[in-house]
Amino acid sequence: MKIKAVEIAKALGVSKATVSLALNDKPGVSAETKKRILDYIHQVESGIDPLGAGSTIRIILFSHNYALHPKGTEDIFTPVIRMFAEEAKKDGLTLTLDDTGNTTADIQRSIKACESDDVKGVILFATFMTKDDFEPFKAIKKPMVIYDNDFEDPDYTYVKIDNGAAVRLLVDHFHEQGYDDIQYWANDYPLFNFTERRAMFRMMSAWNGKDPEIIMGGADEEGHYTKFMEAYKQGTIRQALLVENYQASAAILRAFHDMGIGKLPFAIAAIDELTPYYMYGRKLTYVRISHDERACLAMDLLRRQMRTTNPDRFKLLSNCHLVVGDTSLSVK
Repeated sequence: MKIKAVEIAKALGVSKATVSLALNDKPGVSAETKKRILDYIHQVESGIDPLGAGSTIRIILFSHNYALHPKGTEDIFTPVIRMFAEEAKKDGLTLTLDDTGNTTADIQRSIKACESDDVKGVILFATFMTKDDFEPFKAIKKPMVIYDNDFEDPDYTYVKIDNGAAVRLLVDHFHEQGYDDIQYWANDYPLFNFTERRAMFRMMSAWNGKDPEIIMGGADEEGHYTKFMEAYKQGTIRQALLVENYQASAAILRAFHDMGIGKLPFAIAAIDELTPYYMYGRKLTYVRISHDERACLAMDLLRRQMRTTNPDRFKLLSNCHLVVGDTSLSVK
């Protein structure tokens, strides 16, 4: 398949004259640009999708600097970002990670970087974002997929966790085990996934004629650990405890270990899994959430936007799966 110089120029965002110089091995074009042009031609003539030739996908990882990770654990975002990179590589795309803060200067710098001609698409890693945080990022005019959040703006595509299903699975499991008095252990900061989970817990409590009891734990693992030790010693934890995320469950299981408690005095189940090291020999009941596959789906949807004029927008929810261990089985 032969391709015209004007088509090459349009696809790569360079002038027709630059393409001509590169093809005729003339001076006046950088080695990098020449390589981009020749690689693009090779891909087209070989029948390879040239979407990524010389192009970049930019991941904006927005943060309020919340302390999310138990000490010594691998950053939960690392394998997800690795998956994004592997998916981008399939199209010959380069992945650029922009780990940005929430200052005006940081945000404007991130938005400006997306204006570069080589940036063909954006993944907005919005785990820590609020709707107000998102507003300035609407200035980005490149194809963009919102990952791990939902700002309820129909002009964007979202890939997120089915948080409601995660809570339903655990509440139903507790009920099946004969536990009616369920308390919810929460993180002491606002996060989209967490607020959705708490909303579903409140709703399910109301459906079952219960007043929802949500215990605000801590803002990091040490905070959860200290708060749980206090609650346990005061006897305020009763039949069953639904734990909001892996960070809090790591702290609670560590507290039991440090107190030398073998048989659990109440049932525990959590959202998201822990590595065996942090379970201290127990088999935690948890809801498994696929983080890697969500990254693949986000990239698929971004590719569609990059290849299609005015594509439809979607909301995709990842399924959740209950994994039953020995921390939630009936003790009655």
